[in-house]
Amino acid sequence: MANKVKLMPTVSELNGIVPARLGTDTVANAGHLTDADIGKPLKIVAADRYGLCADGDVPEGWLVSVNPDTDSGYAYGSVQTGNMVQVELDGAVTIGALVAAAAPAAARTAEDNGLGKVSAHTGTATDKARWQLVSGTGLDGDTTAVIKRC
Repeated sequence: MANKVKLMPTVSELNGIVPARLGTDTVANAGHLTDADIGKPLKIVAADRYGLCADGDVPEGWLVSVNPDTDSGYAYGSVQTGNMVQVELDGAVTIGALVAAAAPAAARTAEDNGLGKVSAHTGTATDKARWQLVSGTGLDGDTTAVIKRC
């Protein structure tokens, strides 16, 4: 009897972590992200590439790691696209409410506490992803807040 191969997602993909190019432009053109950006919310900015969210953008992922090498001139690393993420609240948010990115620190500049910031969001039909507050105090500045992709 012949062996059968069954294709399965990798452990990383099951945890919602995918490899991707990072930034709005190449490293040579200073459009890249670095370790200082870990934890910040990201959106898709081009094929196979994520960049920082602006205030009010709905995140499509969160920066998990940055590789010291480049891919075709672009920084690359790991992006968490699902499951749960610990964040800081910018403004009060009710448990169960949808959230969007709050104004992040500039690219290549770390957040004060290493967490991405979110604020309350009214969902729209055009949202590509939705994140919901599931844990924390719900108070402005809460750094114990946890959101989940829904």
